[in-house]
Amino acid sequence: MRESNTPDFYLQTRQVLSSSYPELSPVDFYRELFPEGSFELRRSELDGLTRDERLEFYRSLPADQRRPNGIVLEVPSQDSGKGARQWTVTDDLHALDRFTRDEPVFALMAPIGYFGSKRDLAHAYTLYAMAFDLDQPKLSGLLHQATHHIIPCPTFIVLSGHGVHLYYQFEKPQPMYPRNAAALNLFKRHLTRHIWNPYTSRIDQPQYQSVNQGFRLVGGRSKLGKGYPVRAYRCGSPVTIEDLSDFLNDEERADVGHLIELSDDHVTLERARELWPEWYKRRIEKGEVAKTWHVNRGLYDWWLKKIQTDSNVGHRYFCIMALAVYAVKCDIGRDELERDAYGLIPLFDSISPEDNRFTEDDVKAALKAYEDKYATFTRDAISYLTGIKLTPNRRNHRKQDLHLEMARAVRDVHQRRLGTVWDENRNKNGRSTKEKLVCDYVSAHPDATASEVAKACGVSRPTAYKYMPKQERKPRGVSVGRSDKRQIVFDWLDSNEDHSLEAIMDGCGVSRPTAAKYLAQWDEQIGSIEHDGNLVEAVTRMVEAIQRGEFSVEEMIDDPNVLQRLSLAPQQETEGVE
Repeated sequence: MRESNTPDFYLQTRQVLSSSYPELSPVDFYRELFPEGSFELRRSELDGLTRDERLEFYRSLPADQRRPNGIVLEVPSQDSGKGARQWTVTDDLHALDRFTRDEPVFALMAPIGYFGSKRDLAHAYTLYAMAFDLDQPKLSGLLHQATHHIIPCPTFIVLSGHGVHLYYQFEKPQPMYPRNAAALNLFKRHLTRHIWNPYTSRIDQPQYQSVNQGFRLVGGRSKLGKGYPVRAYRCGSPVTIEDLSDFLNDEERADVGHLIELSDDHVTLERARELWPEWYKRRIEKGEVAKTWHVNRGLYDWWLKKIQTDSNVGHRYFCIMALAVYAVKCDIGRDELERDAYGLIPLFDSISPEDNRFTEDDVKAALKAYEDKYATFTRDAISYLTGIKLTPNRRNHRKQDLHLEMARAVRDVHQRRLGTVWDENRNKNGRSTKEKLVCDYVSAHPDATASEVAKACGVSRPTAYKYMPKQERKPRGVSVGRSDKRQIVFDWLDSNEDHSLEAIMDGCGVSRPTAAKYLAQWDEQIGSIEHDGNLVEAVTRMVEAIQRGEFSVEEMIDDPNVLQRLSLAPQQETEGVE
């Protein structure tokens, strides 16, 4: 089959689909997709009312009489000088006529019902189908895999012009409350990896899209222009979440397990009031926002730097969206967020194919995530949406204070094996005695260079350079090498509890990338030491014995046999160790 960006592809695809499946008119397609009763009825009493007045009317209706509505985004031609316009679709679907009759126009519609006039996830109420945009399709491979159940068989195949859209209509529409919406997005991502494969598309890299993605309106204009309308064909039956989940592996099914469990039913507000009365009173009656946590801005800065190197086509929008989420978590102001986000446009657009440029509109849409309700986005959700692997800090399921206590105990054991004692380099208030040595020597020898200070005090040149007063620094071409910076950062991490990037930068005089690099290495080294079988067992017992007051860290350091006895003794016999 010819390349998908030519009229020949359109004509050949139409011929193949028409010979195998019944073609649906735009009205029949959308009536099947949105059965009667799906949307709000058109009400004559609303004619002439303002938007706010219409919203107030709908809010006044009893809950069982409220219905969502569809939204169509009309995109005029560039030479028209007009901007995009949204249209509300009521249950009679009459609003669709203007886009499909006479002169078809370019318009988009998602298979979603919304409350209100905003076409975003915050206002999404019901998902009627999960749709996939398959670019440069291999039609024979696609139909073979669909009919032989290698991939799910779509309910509808839509010929969009250059490609095809696969619609999987749900037997029972899916509710789009926040937790379910996030799970549905993840569910769609997993399915995309299976549907988009070397036998169904000529493009190697799958393109991941939100469930809120709009698709060219059936009956509207395709990219090929006049005479090539978007066409729809019925191929299969409606599906359930369970049907689609059969095509996922065990790990992917576990990711969306609660979605599968809740697919048959979900908890109503009345039931929620019985199950969780405190939550109901706080969130529903008082209208309080969900509790969340706020972190150091180092997380935001780290993500901003990471997406400049790790983002790729298909994930750029979600990378900006995640930047907005981290801005909420880290209390970053909107002005700074917008400056950083819009500043990424040249970089992100430089990797764009000609037909998928990255624009200010993409950034504007992604920044809608700058709201408190998005602060509950998890690390796993961000990782899946952006395609960037995010690994948690290793504490081995321990609280920070216990984790640091064990890490320091391991450090002291490591120091003793090297023939050194860590406490010799510290005084009671935690300030390094190396600093005092350097400062005292510089006071007595103000003309000394960094090399002379290092030699006299028995410290490295970077350490001397670090503690010398700035006006006294007279290095002879001395630069701080990688290994020296590493040792500086490691020493600082071992003696300080605040391991944020800002604290490391201030304490060690290194750049943010250097701080992040050696913090990761330090975490890895501590983790590897902890996983040395006998040593872990011994250190664990040692910490427990210290906590029981049986001996101190200083006594352990002075008596090298303590660790050996703890390593060899059964756990119940550790009591009474001296």
